[in-house]
Amino acid sequence: LLMGPVSGGKSTIVTLLKRGLEQFSRTDEGAVFAIKGCPMHEDPLHLIPHHLRNDFYEEYGIRIEGSLSPLNTMRLEQEYDGRIENVMIERITFSEDKRVGIGTFTPSDPKSQDIADLTGSIDFSTIGEFGSESDPRAYRFDGELNKANRGMMEFQEMLKLDEKFL
Repeated sequence: LLMGPVSGGKSTIVTLLKRGLEQFSRTDEGAVFAIKGCPMHEDPLHLIPHHLRNDFYEEYGIRIEGSLSPLNTMRLEQEYDGRIENVMIERITFSEDKRVGIGTFTPSDPKSQDIADLTGSIDFSTIGEFGSESDPRAYRFDGELNKANRGMMEFQEMLKLDEKFL
């Protein structure tokens, strides 16, 4: 949290951090891999079943936290017949302009600001196709937190936000 007077350099620092993260993600040391086609750039290690993760840690020294998202769980079963070794992986590079790994949220009128701006929302036009709001394919992963997943999220004027956003 950066706090300070107007023209104190807060925005400049955040801009430099974002540009640095974009550049770092293009290096070998900063390589980030994701499940191909996942709108949230999910970590491919989430594909490793929970019962194998301790062995994975002992073998490679990498601790895996988190669970595979409902969308990728469905994709694993439907597109890859449950075979994790067939899931396509891609390298992603963070880009604020392309909304990959860097999100920015600016508050607007508290009476009209929608939490979906942060979290995404249900795409009601797809419910007829998929049959249910709970089908993960009926969700729009277009919120700023979705776009920033695995990268960096900037909240501008955070303390001016309605409490429901905090």
